[in-house]
Amino acid sequence: MSHPRRWWILGVLCLSLLTLVVDNTVLNLAIPSLMRDLGATPSDVQWVIDAYVLVFAGLLLTAGSLSDRFGRRRMLVIGLAFFGGASLAATLATEPWQLIAARGLMGVGGSCVMPSTLSILITVFDESERRKAIAAWSSVAMVGVIAGPTVGGFLLQHYYWGSVFLLNVPIAVLAIVAAFALMPETYGETRRADPVGVVLSTAGMGGLVWAVISAPGGHFNPLAVAVSAAALLAFVLWERRTPTRCCRSACSGTVRSAGRASPSCCCRSARAR
Repeated sequence: MSHPRRWWILGVLCLSLLTLVVDNTVLNLAIPSLMRDLGATPSDVQWVIDAYVLVFAGLLLTAGSLSDRFGRRRMLVIGLAFFGGASLAATLATEPWQLIAARGLMGVGGSCVMPSTLSILITVFDESERRKAIAAWSSVAMVGVIAGPTVGGFLLQHYYWGSVFLLNVPIAVLAIVAAFALMPETYGETRRADPVGVVLSTAGMGGLVWAVISAPGGHFNPLAVAVSAAALLAFVLWERRTPTRCCRSACSGTVRSAGRASPSCCCRSARAR
């Protein structure tokens, strides 16, 4: 049965997702200002962009598993708090390394927010309305891609580069308050902790993303590819053998429910995750 406040909850989930998407599209416009005001080199700028992606991808499976175990609303709130706090820290950065560290923390927050939004959506909507809700959730990414450059251009024209990060703070606070006021706490299938799966998935995904983002600059790292492939292979073999599967808890129930609602939306959601 659908939750009586489901459409309000969907609004909060879409707002949370929109914050992540807009932040990453706005950042590209701030690169000239970062290089001028922080004295950032092209390598520093690349790390500012990639630090988020690297941490986000490395922790995504783990965060999804933790949200099922400890509560999806709780992980959503923790993710928004991390993301908003790191955004505030980014505005205070005076050195490139400080901004890179803040972006890494934002990746931690983003990895908690992304899987929690879809899991909560699946929980509060029944079969009859789930297709429409997932379509709305998925379309937010396209809205963010369009709105990001517009909002970023306005902020950079009238304010300093830190305003593109400061924008995230009030939105995160609003989403946290709304989450506590509107959302029920939900849990996934309870399983024992799988530390081996967590380490292997983080190492595999992190190494894979590291190899991908370093290759265009002529710094292809075969060691990163080898480590990533070995870790991911070990992860698959481990997950097939262990009863405390990290990835089954994190993904399977959500994907099955989403697939019943809309195969095309499920594919888009899986790519986003």
